[in-house]
Amino acid sequence: MRPTSAMDLKQSAPRIKGIGQRNIQPLILVFALMNAFSEEIIFRFSFVAVVSKYGFSPYVAQGLAAVVFGVVHYFGNPGGILGVLMAAFIGWFLAKSMLETKGFFWALTIHFLQDVVIFSALFMK
Repeated sequence: MRPTSAMDLKQSAPRIKGIGQRNIQPLILVFALMNAFSEEIIFRFSFVAVVSKYGFSPYVAQGLAAVVFGVVHYFGNPGGILGVLMAAFIGWFLAKSMLETKGFFWALTIHFLQDVVIFSALFMK
């Protein structure tokens, strides 16, 4: 069984009974929030917490967040090396925002807004 991709969801969305283009907007917001929250916990907060607890350099958390987030997005949209580089940059940036603000709010907000744009582009065609 292969993992479900955003393209699979896009192709199946019009076939779901009762879900039209107007009705999918609330789902986009819910999916964007769930995705942003889970990825921030897994790929940023975990690295920042470990670095803070054991006194490592903040650059370690930023580097780990960038590399891991980039690699897991190889099959994303866009995929390939360009997708890895783009995801690595945002992974680094969001980890940096967590460290500098000593909080979760801005990283989650930025990621959520980015996901709303991405999911809207995928589902609203």
